[in-house]
Amino acid sequence: MRYVPCYVKARERVLGGAIGIPFIAEAAYVHDMRERATRYDSWQIDVDYPQQVVLGASSHTLDLVRWILDSEVTEVFSYATHLGWPEYPDYDTVLTLLRFGNGAVASVMSTSPRREDSSTL
Repeated sequence: MRYVPCYVKARERVLGGAIGIPFIAEAAYVHDMRERATRYDSWQIDVDYPQQVVLGASSHTLDLVRWILDSEVTEVFSYATHLGWPEYPDYDTVLTLLRFGNGAVASVMSTSPRREDSSTL
């Protein structure tokens, strides 16, 4: 994800001082997996080895926030829930709070919603 042009530009703007000193960041990875999770195979929803939302989604978003802010994470705390896609065999939503060495803080949310009312996200 670090090579996607919009993320490269965001990092350049932060490092170049174009937006001042960033002290808070917020990012979300919302990915509706209903159809895609079983398009070719069912490995992503296999009860024994599901694709965990932290490893399959949050990892990319957390890395991008850390990379764009150009600072190491000094504290991390996460909440997880299993209410957005009850049939999924693992947590479907994770909210992670981060504190960085440069003093900035961030909130990163990753989810694979399934509920019919999830369109309001």
